[in-house]
Amino acid sequence: MKTNPGGRRAIFLLLLGALTWPAAADEAWQWEPALAPRALLIEGLWSDHFRLEPALHQAGIGYQQAYVSRSPFLAGSPQLFNMPPAEDLRRFSVIVIANLDAPTVTPARLKAIREFVAQGGGLVVLGGYWAFSRGAYAGTPLEEMLPVTFPPEHRIPPHRAGLALRPAPQASWKLPPDFGAQPMAFYVQTLVAKAGSEVQLLAGDKPALVSGTFGKGRVVALALTANGDGAAGVMPFWDWPHWPQLLAQALDWAAGARPLSPDASSASSRSLLTDDEMNSLALGTGVTPDLARRIAQQPTPETAEALFLHVLRPDGGGPVDLASVYRALLPFAKSGWGAGLRESLARFSPDLAGRQAALILLGASKDPGASAILKEAVEKEPTMDAAIEGLGLLGNPDAIPLLREVLARAEKACQAQATEDEPTPGVFARQHGSTIVAATIALYRLGEPEAVPRVIEMHRRVRLFQRIF
Repeated sequence: MKTNPGGRRAIFLLLLGALTWPAAADEAWQWEPALAPRALLIEGLWSDHFRLEPALHQAGIGYQQAYVSRSPFLAGSPQLFNMPPAEDLRRFSVIVIANLDAPTVTPARLKAIREFVAQGGGLVVLGGYWAFSRGAYAGTPLEEMLPVTFPPEHRIPPHRAGLALRPAPQASWKLPPDFGAQPMAFYVQTLVAKAGSEVQLLAGDKPALVSGTFGKGRVVALALTANGDGAAGVMPFWDWPHWPQLLAQALDWAAGARPLSPDASSASSRSLLTDDEMNSLALGTGVTPDLARRIAQQPTPETAEALFLHVLRPDGGGPVDLASVYRALLPFAKSGWGAGLRESLARFSPDLAGRQAALILLGASKDPGASAILKEAVEKEPTMDAAIEGLGLLGNPDAIPLLREVLARAEKACQAQATEDEPTPGVFARQHGSTIVAATIALYRLGEPEAVPRVIEMHRRVRLFQRIF
């Protein structure tokens, strides 16, 4: 079950706070009945680059997200948000730990995760600055469960020219067929496959993805880190079109050992669209809110495309409009959607929610004509926040000066309008909070180095974490 989509994710990643995790109960492990696989994502910095959400959609796995706050600019311990209690692990099929160190996860949580995997749950560990040997996994349940060993590394070996991904010679998985684009990794952690595990993917000659088992469960280790820049014409692995498909395979395999309810097969067949429903989408007839809801719960590239074309019909989508489904479409946005979205902005003129949704999707589509439209919309108050989010998703650093200016204006207005009766925190929450948060997240997405300390300082100053969200 997806929670906290879109912009909230980055702000949770950055703000400080803590939740407790009770120790696992001593009673015998009992899975909660599950009709479909579900994932718990425990995400550190830069996990967005792994494109977990599109991968989970392709695998048909629902999910819940937890976040870590960590700032290289400020001292203090990292904190986790939105973590379920240990006993709630029974609701999930697979746990993903993305660029996160063992001390942050804590010994109590790791003990609970070990029991979860031993009883048939899946675990996928993604690489990064705070993973494996750099993440102090040695001597923890992670070292015991993972299908790899990891020699101490004070720094992750850089490969400026990139190491090309390729299937391992003895891979047992049927990997995506086309590696011709030569997706590259620039930082690859040193992992050594344990006896009985299988190397599925290589980066150059280094193990990049290794699978294995622990107890009744399945575990995957990914040595790649989502960092580095290649020369012109070199494709980072996270931009490779087949990357979500490959990661989806790892997630699906790891989740596969978790026992499902006896009704799972019938429930799964009910969740798929029938031929008549797909025809309804294509023809624009009989598309109900319930059909849209089921697509949004478990979208695929095909159903997302059909739903997008439906809501952008010249005569409208009827009871299902763009504003109600755009968050489910975001992971599938592509440049081919740009022309339709640009045309729709005029048609949505009286529909503010539709215009806002179109602006956000336009940025996510990376459409070449999006930048000018989004910059113009930033200057109009009703569409400002949506256009800011769109600029962050567009990924063009040329927008950084404009976003800095918008952020400075909002912060100045927040302070100027404060009075004794309504101090700055109240003005922030009532008028300017959403713009400040949206601009900070967009700057963070675009690589602005000051975005992290600014949002933490904003949180410290106004202390409105609960009121914002």
